[in-house]
Amino acid sequence: MKKRLLLSTLVFSLVLTLAACGSNSNVDSGNKNEGNNQNENNEEPKQTLVAGGALQDGTYSLEEKEISDKGWKTTFEIKVENWKIVSSNYNYVNADGKLKTDDENYQKAMSDKTGVGPQDFIPALNKQLVDTQDAQKVEVVTGATHSSESFLNYAQQLIQAAQKGDTTPIVIDLNAPLKDGQYSLIRKNWIAKDFFNIYDTVNL
Repeated sequence: MKKRLLLSTLVFSLVLTLAACGSNSNVDSGNKNEGNNQNENNEEPKQTLVAGGALQDGTYSLEEKEISDKGWKTTFEIKVENWKIVSSNYNYVNADGKLKTDDENYQKAMSDKTGVGPQDFIPALNKQLVDTQDAQKVEVVTGATHSSESFLNYAQQLIQAAQKGDTTPIVIDLNAPLKDGQYSLIRKNWIAKDFFNIYDTVNL
C-alpha cells in the first residue's frame, strides 16, 4: 500500500513538473513571438535616397564658347545653398566684356520692337528660377521668346549639374557638329519634401 502511494505521488509530481515546463515554454515562446512582432511593427520602413534628386550646395556655371554673329554669348551661373537655388545670374556678354543688361542702346532698340528689353526679361527669368526652383516652371517672357527658351535649356543643364554636385563649368559649343549615336532622356519626378524626409531617416 505504501509503495503504491509513493509511486502515485512520484507520478503526480512528474506530471506537474512536465506541465509546468510546457507552460513556461509556451509563455517564453509567446513572449519571443510578441517581441518579434513588436519589432516588425515598430521598425521604420527603409527609404532609399534617389541619386541625383536633390541639389547639392555649390556654384554652377555655364558659358557659350563663341561670340554669336549678333555679337553676344550667354553666361549663366546659379548658386545652391541648403539644397535650394539662392541666386541666378543669367546674362549675355560681348567681346568687350559688356553685359547686355548694361547696354542702353540695345535696351531701347529691343523695347521699341518687342515691348521688352534685356533689362526687363533677364531679371524676370532669373527671379522666376529662384522663386520656382524648377526650370520647367519658368514661364516664357512675351517679346523675348528665343532668349526665354535658351534660358530654360541652360537652367536645366545647371540644375542637372547641381544634382550631381559637379561644379565643372559647362561650355556650350553651338558650332559643334552632331555626333552619330542614339540619345535619350528620362525625367524622374522629385518632390522636395520627400528628400527632407529621407534626409531625416538616413542622417546624411
